[in-house]
Amino acid sequence: MRVMPSLSNSRPISSFIFNNGIFGAIASVCSSVGVCLWEFVASAAGCFDMKDTLSIKEIQPHVRRWTALVQVVDKGHVSVSQNDSSISYCRFLFVDAEGTKVSAVAYNNNIRTNAALLVPFKWCYVSGATLKKVEKKYLVGDYIYSWTINNNTLIQPCEEKMPAQLVFSVDLQEYKKLHSFADTDNLQNVMGVVVHSFPSRQIGEDSVTREIILVNEEKIPIMFTLWNDFATNEGSQLANNIHSANIVLALKVRVTTFNGISLSTRAPSAILINPPMDAAVELKQWYSQHKNEIDDMIGRAAYKDTTILLPYPSTDNVLSVHTMLSGVNNVRAAWIKGCVTLPHIQQSLWFSACASCHKKFDLQTSSAIRCSSCSQNSMIEARARIPLEIADGTGILSAVVYGEDAERLIAYTAQQLQTAEDKGADFVATIRSAICGKHVVCFVRVFQAAGPTYSVVKLYTDGDVASLELQPSSSRANIAQLNKPLDANDKGVELDNIEAEDEVETQLFTPSAKACLEAILDEPTTMSTPKESKSTAVRSLLFENPETTAESLVATDTHNAPDVHAAYIRTGKKKMSVSPAKKPRTEE
Repeated sequence: MRVMPSLSNSRPISSFIFNNGIFGAIASVCSSVGVCLWEFVASAAGCFDMKDTLSIKEIQPHVRRWTALVQVVDKGHVSVSQNDSSISYCRFLFVDAEGTKVSAVAYNNNIRTNAALLVPFKWCYVSGATLKKVEKKYLVGDYIYSWTINNNTLIQPCEEKMPAQLVFSVDLQEYKKLHSFADTDNLQNVMGVVVHSFPSRQIGEDSVTREIILVNEEKIPIMFTLWNDFATNEGSQLANNIHSANIVLALKVRVTTFNGISLSTRAPSAILINPPMDAAVELKQWYSQHKNEIDDMIGRAAYKDTTILLPYPSTDNVLSVHTMLSGVNNVRAAWIKGCVTLPHIQQSLWFSACASCHKKFDLQTSSAIRCSSCSQNSMIEARARIPLEIADGTGILSAVVYGEDAERLIAYTAQQLQTAEDKGADFVATIRSAICGKHVVCFVRVFQAAGPTYSVVKLYTDGDVASLELQPSSSRANIAQLNKPLDANDKGVELDNIEAEDEVETQLFTPSAKACLEAILDEPTTMSTPKESKSTAVRSLLFENPETTAESLVATDTHNAPDVHAAYIRTGKKKMSVSPAKKPRTEE
């Protein structure tokens, strides 16, 4: 029978083992009899007092024989090293009573040995971990080191009564400000109640994903995509208890422009379910009082409604085109404003796509499919795709606007564009004249395809702004109504009867299409003056004589249009803290 030497209460067991020359002997004996060293140590450690502890900040490379009392905030998934498949690892996040956080990692057998002790929200003593300086971008707080749990590390449970509440503060990002970090590696922390879960999906051979919907007091439903282990572990747990209104604290998640604005897990992400925090309790109480309203929002798929996810921005949130193009601070997505023109058209103004996820497919519209992208039973529909040049006096940015925003801009539905193309109607000049000089505010993103390319995530026009100014008290409802998709079955009116804004009011914002063309040609145009109408209607294309409206307008290069942008130059810019990002999902 082995008897452990008595130790002073001021020295933890780790100090004795690691610094009195018997560690190798004990390890050798344990190995020879097939006993794990630290299982032996753990069984004998009950006789030792480990109250003499240091705070995390006090633990530095030169400090020896230290012990820290920490709370386990998060335990990551066991992963396999990409460089060596024989190495598995698991990451942890610890915090001490002062609120200082430290990241830790365990490898191979050390994961199994300490699995029962390193449980989220539990307190334990940690002794003898290896310190490693952390790169700035991987820091979890002010402490500049991480800990490696190795064979010489002792972890013991804390027998004292400790507070169940998390003792550190979390900087939570507001949902309405998430756009500032879209498509960058500037990871954010958010909290929300899980109100809906979608089925998991297999992506390729190696990946699985699951989307959940988060909501907080801002009433902005955000789609949160969980990947791989997050999908199979936390995602399954949340899906199986979807009616429990679980609260999720998501740490270090990426903001993307998928579905407008959404969230996605990354390797350093952590998901805490029902964390012991006052904020989580308050959020759950709030949800119970607003459940019917939130259920109605989810039923309307508000998590895909860009008018809710990306409401009309304040001036401080709008960048100049020059700033966007220059790539200052590696901006990947931002609000810009300016006047639009239609550039030279090199492709069709519509494409066929999945009605659910808008993935492009070269199929007949109205075809029933099982989409390989979203795994939904769906239909093929026509989707508008309009190239634009946006200028504000500081530069010109080329981008593509899709879907309902494109239809509202040109006042034609995608189905009408398809029909016109099938009949051989040349209507590009008509559309060019209609949108020339229109003032827009839009959220654009950059992606790398064959060089930097921009697409419009959300677009607002002068009409939207005017509606907000007239009825500011219900701006969200007003914009949602303005952005309602055009009805393809609406017969509309002929081109000569298209509604036009009052001439004086129009000139206050942008030149009308007629005035823009006259400025370009330096002579009156032959386009008929629009008549006033009581209601806005979808344009109808006259296919009987396609040359009548389109070819009567000269398709002049709009780069030579008069300078109508000076009035829209920003007087100030808001600096955005961002960093490079991986290529986001793009709309085909």
